Amino acid sequence: MLLRPDGAIVRRLTDDKYKDRDARWSPDGSRLLFLPNCGGTFEYWLMNREGGGLRRVSEPMVLAWAPDGSLVGYPRQGTPYCVDPAVPACPAAALLPADFLPLAWAPDGKRVAGRLRSFPPPREQLLVYSLAEKSYVQIAERGFSPVWTSDSRYLFFGKPTGYGSGARDFPARVWFFPSQDTPYNNASYYRLISGN
Repeated sequence: MLLRPDGAIVRRLTDDKYKDRDARWSPDGSRLLFLPNCGGTFEYWLMNREGGGLRRVSEPMVLAWAPDGSLVGYPRQGTPYCVDPAVPACPAAALLPADFLPLAWAPDGKRVAGRLRSFPPPREQLLVYSLAEKSYVQIAERGFSPVWTSDSRYLFFGKPTGYGSGARDFPARVWFFPSQDTPYNNASYYRLISGN
């Protein structure tokens, strides 16, 4: 669904029986990356903002939009590379430590939310990496689906309410972290919305 800020539905972008997850807009808002299971397994696809131009972009791997608009793939083994556009030079891929898997770049390009490859499975710890300081802080023991505000001041993310048998143990709550020039402590992030 494409929604207006007031929650009103503008239109459906997909209308099929498949599960569509992890939708993320490109920095300029022209393309939408999402994770459907239309081929029997979850694979990333792109579409334009009108819902057309649908195409598969990669096998399952960590993908992140860089602030310059490139879509960078982080395979389990090997070097990160530009998935879209498929060009040999991919400056954004070289900006992060090899151990860091980005999930969401801040629009100003100064911070990135993600995970560390070296953490033991299930690797659900959510961190924020500062490119200027070349260091990161952990903001949640278990966090998922991070999204930055357009001014890069806040990071919203999901956090499960307990430890159960499910992958994300819903119900979950949405939290936000005031990232800009704010050191991490337990008072720095606040529960925003309860989910079921």
